[in-house]
Amino acid sequence: SGNNLEDLRKETEYYLSLMGKQKENQTKALILMFHETISLLISNSEYTAPTVAVGSIIPPSQHCFHKVLQSFFLSRSERCNHFAEKILQSPEGARQNHIFILFYYALNSFKVAEIVHTKKIQAVPEQALSSFREAAEHSKENFQNKIDLLEAELYNRDGEHDKAKASYVAAIASARSSKFIHEEGLAYEKAALHNKKIGELADALDYFMKAKKCYKKWGSQVKADEIERRI
Repeated sequence: SGNNLEDLRKETEYYLSLMGKQKENQTKALILMFHETISLLISNSEYTAPTVAVGSIIPPSQHCFHKVLQSFFLSRSERCNHFAEKILQSPEGARQNHIFILFYYALNSFKVAEIVHTKKIQAVPEQALSSFREAAEHSKENFQNKIDLLEAELYNRDGEHDKAKASYVAAIASARSSKFIHEEGLAYEKAALHNKKIGELADALDYFMKAKKCYKKWGSQVKADEIERRI
């Protein structure tokens, strides 16, 4: 949603404090998982809060959902792909987060395709675009930026650099309009990598700096530090 991560962490800690030392239940376990994900996105240091069992208390699909988010933003592409496919291949009833996971799965597929050269991976972005275009008919505010960014990455992959530039700009603008600060940062980051690839280093640096600013506003020091290493 683009909410500040520190605010979200405080909110989860507030609810955990209300629960006190009560016996572990599914609600408490889910909040603990959100707390873990939020904390790792803020700072990729060792997580020391209590952990929860998977399966009997936490549905496997929920566990995989959090692992996808953690792996994507911590740049662990193969782990992200593994957990995303577990969700997307699950029975329909276990796909509560299907459409949101599909976005990260599709973006991540460009990295995975550099390692695993299969038609299945190559086809993921186009298949995802079809789903997002359909979803945008009902909620353009939630999905237009995702369409723009996936189109930009496809143009980048296919060497259509002018079209890629225009789509990155559109993705940045639509994410900002929807107040998705984390996805605005992501669009700036991808635009920076594209400009670096084609040798437009001044524009790449400008986009990297704007990506870093977005990630810091989101509250993700781990992403801000990653961008700093790329500069």
